Amino acid sequence: MASRKEFERVRQTNPSTLTDLERAARFLYLQRLCFGGKPGDVFGVESTHSARISLSRLDPVLDAAHERLEAVVFEQLDWADLIAR
Repeated sequence: MASRKEFERVRQTNPSTLTDLERAARFLYLQRLCFGGKPGDVFGVESTHSARISLSRLDPVLDAAHERLEAVVFEQLDWADLIAR
C-alpha cells in the first residue's frame, strides 16, 4: 500500500530488528516511494501518476534486479584489499 502513514511507519522501523528479506523489502519500498529515489524522510507524491510501488507490478522490478545482480560477487573487504584484488 502506498500512503504517507505507511511510508512513515516503514521508514521509522529499525532495520536491525528485521530479517535480511524484510530489510530488502523495506529498502525497495522506501526507495520506490521517496522523493527523487533517495531513501530519506520525504514521501514523494505525484498527482499525475499512480503510486510507484504496486504488488501487481513488483515482478518486473524484482526480475530486473535479479538479472542485474545475478553474476555479481559480493566481497566484504577493506577497500584497499578489494582494489588490490
